[in-house]
Amino acid sequence: MDRSEEDQQPTEESQRYRSRQLNASVDALVVLRRNTERIMDSVIMNLDALNMALDHLEERTDRVLAQLRQYMQSMEDLDRSNTARWHGGYGDPDATI
Repeated sequence: MDRSEEDQQPTEESQRYRSRQLNASVDALVVLRRNTERIMDSVIMNLDALNMALDHLEERTDRVLAQLRQYMQSMEDLDRSNTARWHGGYGDPDATI
């Protein structure tokens, strides 16, 4: 084998160096994947918590709207009752006192 062929063939040391680089790259990818999975788990947990909070807010809003509708209906009923009383023989509602 001449000198140029020896230069082109990887030496044992260069093969070990490349192997260490490859192992380091694989280790870095494993760590990156674990960290990515942790971040995604955290995001999913936070989205679940946000979803639950929004569900509670929606339920509360629905209850408040139902109570408001009941209040508005009772006010309308009271207005009708008062109007019926005015027109029911108590006098002219347009008359001054």
